[in-house]
Amino acid sequence: MLGASKTSQLKENFKAIEAKAKLTPDVMEKIEKALGNTPVKPMF
Repeated sequence: MLGASKTSQLKENFKAIEAKAKLTPDVMEKIEKALGNTPVKPMF
């Protein structure tokens, strides 16, 4: 479910997919460091 009710919204959602390619592991690490809220993995 995308939650789009108009074609223009659907097109905008697909543009967001293109941004995913820019979220390299290095970029994600910088984002997580800036936010300071990286989830802690459970011990189990």
